[in-house]
Amino acid sequence: MIYIESFLSAEQNMRFDDDLLRGCVINSQAGFLRVYRWQMPGLTQANKRQVPDDLMGLDYAFRSSGGGLVFHSPGDIVFSLGLPLQQLDRAKTIKHVLMELSETVLKALLDSGVSARLAGASDVKSSLRDSRFCASYFSPYEVYVAESKVLGIAAKRNKQFLFFQGVLHIQPSVDYFEIFQERYSRFFSEGCKVNEAQMQQIYDRVLHLFRVYLDQYFCKNPKI
Repeated sequence: MIYIESFLSAEQNMRFDDDLLRGCVINSQAGFLRVYRWQMPGLTQANKRQVPDDLMGLDYAFRSSGGGLVFHSPGDIVFSLGLPLQQLDRAKTIKHVLMELSETVLKALLDSGVSARLAGASDVKSSLRDSRFCASYFSPYEVYVAESKVLGIAAKRNKQFLFFQGVLHIQPSVDYFEIFQERYSRFFSEGCKVNEAQMQQIYDRVLHLFRVYLDQYFCKNPKI
């Protein structure tokens, strides 16, 4: 099933993802894809981590998939996938799927005229290495525009499904979190620096390519 629903609050968005995954497990559904535009400035943080005290006045929610704290700006493209393990190619691991998802988002950006790249060796050196914040540490499964991380993906696995949540930062974080700039700017994303028309183009392309990826995952082998 494919979903594009978006809600005003971080809590509503995160709980909707949880409900989708729970529904798949309980009802033995094939899996799901959700791609949507974030609406209001807010934060998400991994379940086992804390939100800093001075940020708790913001809209925030906890994610089930792990990772670090994310500053979400309006217009950011957010996605989640639940993929049944029984359909996973036996030669692949969760790391293979993470790379495939990153490459899918990278292709969507390149197709939309954004000069983007996968994380590389130079990003390891420049990493701030603070695992409390998504934007601060290196992952080979993420995407950069210039020197700024624009794609973050978190994952978890249960007995039946692989579950992924990701964000593609479209807008500069500082535009919406300026009052926190002095303390947290090193954990902001500069975004993709595109206009509204390009935002929609990127969203449409991400949604299309993820649909194709799902078809390939379920062995339908479509053409892009």
